[in-house]
Amino acid sequence: MTSPSRARPPAGDEIRLAVPAQAEYGRLARVTVAGLALRLGFSHIEVEDLRLAVDEGLILLLDGGDHDGDVEAVYRLLGDAIEVELMADLGRGTPAPSAAATDRFQTMVADLVDVAVADPAKRVVRFRKAHRPPAA
Repeated sequence: MTSPSRARPPAGDEIRLAVPAQAEYGRLARVTVAGLALRLGFSHIEVEDLRLAVDEGLILLLDGGDHDGDVEAVYRLLGDAIEVELMADLGRGTPAPSAAATDRFQTMVADLVDVAVADPAKRVVRFRKAHRPPAA
């Protein structure tokens, strides 16, 4: 019998996490995606890919510094896939990340997830990764 805490979350669930826009709180976003992916049956390699994608998303959004605003992470469980959306609210006057920072995100994340989109002007990144069971 499966305990409720280890039961697979139903498809369509959405989990929201808001943290201060400071690098030290990025761990919470990474741990959350890892826990959800493990509950969905993702392999340890797939979980690590998601953790790294979250980390790279936060690096882009925070542009290497701490800010007074906040970051909201939205995790959407889509059956055999997870979609993650990271949104930073850093206040007016905070410049958007550079084109080089955006290119780094795209390059680093391209091999980790199935789809990755960054909108640095709006300080939003979104990516999706599907679980692929090992070949028999």
